[in-house]
Amino acid sequence: MNLEYTHKPDYYLFAQLLVRHIESYIHKHPDADNAIFDLRDVYEIFRQDFASTTTNLEGILHIADSYRVE
Repeated sequence: MNLEYTHKPDYYLFAQLLVRHIESYIHKHPDADNAIFDLRDVYEIFRQDFASTTTNLEGILHIADSYRVE
């Protein structure tokens, strides 16, 4: 059985979008020690790409984990 994918997620783009979102959160809330992001927010950040928000999220978070926000 051979399945064709309808699209390939751009893990690095989504990781970059997630890191930018975290950076803007840090600038808006400099005194915050931790942050909780709703999955609906992540869904909007990923431009409503359901696969990236669910199935591919672990890979995207793994890439984003190597970024450093200063």
